Amino acid sequence: MSPPSSSPPADTPIPILSPILADTVRQDTTAPAPGLHYKKVEIDSARNFTDLVRGLRPGQFDWLLKINRVDLKHVRTGEALIVPNDLSDPMALSPFPPRIERLRAVPKMVLVSQRVQAFAAYEAGLLVRWGPTSTGKRSTPTPTGLFFTNWKSKEAHSTDDSTWVLKWYSNFDNRRGVAFHLYELPGFPASHACARLMIDDAQWIYDWTNAWVLSKGGKEIVADGTPVLVLDEYHWDEPPPWRILPQDPHATDVTLEEIDRTLAGLLPEIYTRQEAEDLLNPRPNPDSVLAEPYVPTP
Repeated sequence: MSPPSSSPPADTPIPILSPILADTVRQDTTAPAPGLHYKKVEIDSARNFTDLVRGLRPGQFDWLLKINRVDLKHVRTGEALIVPNDLSDPMALSPFPPRIERLRAVPKMVLVSQRVQAFAAYEAGLLVRWGPTSTGKRSTPTPTGLFFTNWKSKEAHSTDDSTWVLKWYSNFDNRRGVAFHLYELPGFPASHACARLMIDDAQWIYDWTNAWVLSKGGKEIVADGTPVLVLDEYHWDEPPPWRILPQDPHATDVTLEEIDRTLAGLLPEIYTRQEAEDLLNPRPNPDSVLAEPYVPTP
């Protein structure tokens, strides 16, 4: 399970912790230039950070943090944020494809890309939500492969250190104690193998994923939870993909081709293991499923 981030060295630039109140956010913005592109904005003072935020509409600052894979605590002076020219449609900023035809008959599935430090949730093959994550650090990587969500808790304590409180905990590898949960996002893989999430994403995953169903004695799995596919590995010796978006707007893309290659050999197992859940909870024909993409509330 995820530990706290290690304390920064003494010469680390101080974080900007002052929240920007909603009534200071400017409502008027100029129309974006055609096509999505990014620029690097240096945060050399609290003032220019405040100016940046005031140029955004309500809710857009949260997505700016998500693009940079950091929470507010880890925005620091002397560093830079990657800023897109258009934040009006968060789903358009997704590294993942909007539709995966291979998943049309799968009611729900979560994909995690360690390479781009992001997750995606699909309903019947349609992308309904995405967000940033912080997966396992180099010494404790998140395992790759197919998993299923099992038990959940609104608050759990780490088996590595009972003082680490893990909120909105959704386990997907019970043997190794790997889960989605709320914790700090420092902008790089930092966990003890879990997939850390921001608070809104952790709550959403907790509510949206299915828990497993156990036998009356609790010794057998009657039905699995939601399938989770951890796709790839983080490239430690290369720049984080989101940091090079100004040079390459497609640097964080998780392509349909790479997802399909991985899914091809796993779909039979997914179909087989979802049969038990279908018997407990009959679902609509996939042709009639209408999944609505996530749209943040302003």
